[in-house]
Amino acid sequence: MTVARVAVFDHAPVRQSDDERRVASLRELVRAQPGFVAGYHLLEEETGRMLSVTIWESDAAMKAGDRAVMNRPAHDQRGIRPDRIERWTVEETF
Repeated sequence: MTVARVAVFDHAPVRQSDDERRVASLRELVRAQPGFVAGYHLLEEETGRMLSVTIWESDAAMKAGDRAVMNRPAHDQRGIRPDRIERWTVEETF
């Protein structure tokens, strides 16, 4: 069963000088995880709210991806955490 992980950030994160490097490192790590299908970062420009949506082949793959992200080196972490994380079943693609 394909699943989606939706992380909701209700407030814009504080920017750091090396955010580009940190984000690139995160993307590379997530893309390398077994079972990763696709990922999107969405921004609501007026408020700065963000969504991070990743698609996974299974719950097990999604959970392993979460662990990999949480365990990455401190110098690669941005220090922001989502306000909430939701899990969705992917019903269909188009």
